[in-house]
Amino acid sequence: MNVDPVALRTLAATCQGWSAQVAATSAPGSLAVASQATAAVVAAVHADMRLASATFSARMQSTATKLVASSAEYSSNEEASASRLTNLALDL
Repeated sequence: MNVDPVALRTLAATCQGWSAQVAATSAPGSLAVASQATAAVVAAVHADMRLASATFSARMQSTATKLVASSAEYSSNEEASASRLTNLALDL
């Protein structure tokens, strides 16, 4: 498997940027009278949009966190493997 830790961190930064953009998205306010049926439906759709935005934002933030952790773990594993190979070569 060929993993590029820098690419993982770059993707994590991209996910964090997308998360911020989605979190900043807000539903427009309603100018209609709240008692109108269509205004109630629009308000419900806007509430759903806010919930979806928050959910997507949290998911992207979680993905970014996991990518950063994976990058660090992979790098650590590679360094440990390289060290073991170096020590093995010295023992020969």
